[in-house]
Amino acid sequence: MQEASAIPTTRAALAGVAASCIRLGDAEYAVELADMIEDDGVYAMAAEEMAVAYAESGAADKSIEVAYSVGESAPILSRIALAYVARGETDQASRSLAQSITRT
Repeated sequence: MQEASAIPTTRAALAGVAASCIRLGDAEYAVELADMIEDDGVYAMAAEEMAVAYAESGAADKSIEVAYSVGESAPILSRIALAYVARGETDQASRSLAQSITRT
């Protein structure tokens, strides 16, 4: 039996694994993992990490779709924009940033 203090850590780890699955090319499994998360806050964390992973892999539409799956998507869209800046894709970064501004 897990200790109560280990449960949040386990849920957070599930969020990180979901993002890693996207980076490794198994987006379908990432979605399955995210769907297993029942806590809204942990789901939002998983969605943020997954959205950034999609952006880092160049999947702009998918990254934004995942960001919009969370009620408060503006911070996620800002992180997506930063991921595109890091990739040198300033046009896509500008679009993501503009969307984050309109969502606030």
